[in-house]
Amino acid sequence: MFSGRVGPLYKHVFPPAASPTLSFVGLPWKVVPFAQYELQAKWIARVLSRHVSLPSQRHMLADISAFYARLKKEGVPQR
Repeated sequence: MFSGRVGPLYKHVFPPAASPTLSFVGLPWKVVPFAQYELQAKWIARVLSRHVSLPSQRHMLADISAFYARLKKEGVPQR
């Protein structure tokens, strides 16, 4: 289902099965990368410090599936 991509990752950062203890910074998606990396790092810090909660694993997987479905519909190749 997710072949050809890094993931599945919730919002390109958290793998649902291992979050919040595992996260990835620096997987850019159509933005200025260094600003994105800073925002990702701040979000991860807030999650790890429990200032922000992640949704359930089920919700994260549903969000990822919807995102990939949208990419497929728009004709974006898997990479």
